[in-house]
Amino acid sequence: MYCPKCGYEYRDEIKVCSDCGTELIEKKENSKSKVLKSNSKNNDVNLSIENWLKWGGIGFAFFGILFMFPKYFMTKTSFEIPLFFRIFQTLSATLSYVMKGIFYYGIGVIIELLKEDKEISD
Repeated sequence: MYCPKCGYEYRDEIKVCSDCGTELIEKKENSKSKVLKSNSKNNDVNLSIENWLKWGGIGFAFFGILFMFPKYFMTKTSFEIPLFFRIFQTLSATLSYVMKGIFYYGIGVIIELLKEDKEISD
């Protein structure tokens, strides 16, 4: 027997919770499984948002590293610009994409941690 308010477990012969005075119920597993089933759809949505943010962040960083170097460093007009400025322009553009990626990945991780913290406190 379980108390539906405080969740304390009692022996079968006890019918009322000694802490809060609530009538005890037979099975806690059924009520808990109903709650888990109703929350599973919301968890899937949250999980997909977290994954999109995290993988999007990784994609931004990858895009910055892979495509910004040839764009700013190896074009025809870039050879007219001094080497120092080409390197600076390439690194700053790459860094901006990498930082965006880290930002989005961090937001995804924060959402995931907040969701886990909420589940633990419930």
